[in-house]
Amino acid sequence: MSNSPTYNGNHSSRRFSGKGEQSIFLGAASSGKLHLLDKNHDNRIIWLLFAAPVMALLFMILPAIVELHGVGADIYRFIEPLIGIPLNFFILVSAEVFVDYSEHERKFLFTITEKGFCSFLFTIGAALYAQGAGMHSTAIIAKDKIQDLITENPNITSQFPAINSTLEYMETDLEHVAGYYIYATGAAIITWAHLLAYRRQRHDEISNVISFIAFFLGSFFYAVLLTSVAIEFPKGTLVGLIYVLALGVPLLAFMLKSGQLFSKGRRLVPQYYTLSYGLALIMIVIWVAVNGGFVDRRQAGWFDH
Repeated sequence: MSNSPTYNGNHSSRRFSGKGEQSIFLGAASSGKLHLLDKNHDNRIIWLLFAAPVMALLFMILPAIVELHGVGADIYRFIEPLIGIPLNFFILVSAEVFVDYSEHERKFLFTITEKGFCSFLFTIGAALYAQGAGMHSTAIIAKDKIQDLITENPNITSQFPAINSTLEYMETDLEHVAGYYIYATGAAIITWAHLLAYRRQRHDEISNVISFIAFFLGSFFYAVLLTSVAIEFPKGTLVGLIYVLALGVPLLAFMLKSGQLFSKGRRLVPQYYTLSYGLALIMIVIWVAVNGGFVDRRQAGWFDH
């Protein structure tokens, strides 16, 4: 009996390496209801990869530059996960593993399919992302209210010394440490889910100039996002440097082994993150060199409010 795989008309065409590992190639055929042959599918992934960091940067940088107060500012801070998580979710489910309607899905871990494990990983990341963002935003709201109270009643801190310790707890422990670290951990896990889902997927080269520019700018903005997060919290630049090296170096090795590091999007998502980590590494090193150490933006005197 032949060991060659067989497929019906609804299955994606796959190419197999000599080791028997499936190597997914988008553009070779259609899969189920989603026509992967259509170039628009790759373009959708590219524009999602562009939009996700841009939206996150808008919600992160504006409050750092402009002091936001009032109900509108509070709502603005809480909206970010409602936009960021769906954008990242759409990136995840655009992977071929989510649109392959094969009857016999390969088990990834015990009885869990690859699609199921990617979904589980993303869910954990999204939960941490939302919790961290919520904790961070809540701490800012509480901190601002306490500061307003102190401004209106300068003598209140001498009457109630615990107010200062409460303010420090809100600003340092909840906002700058717990909130940011939980938020950043969730974002990192979401990235891992993307890389896991797309690790075997190959695409046609990007032929459209606008799409290629969007792909490059998306990587650049994601690098800016990584750097912005790193400089936001204490020791964040050191943690950020370790993170981009710990994930970027193996990812670079993976791309070099694939021989498609410099291709025009043949390994779309892994290439995107490889480029982003490389750019983020350069940005963090420049920040450390310019500011004389692993300092955050407040310690460096940038937009200290």
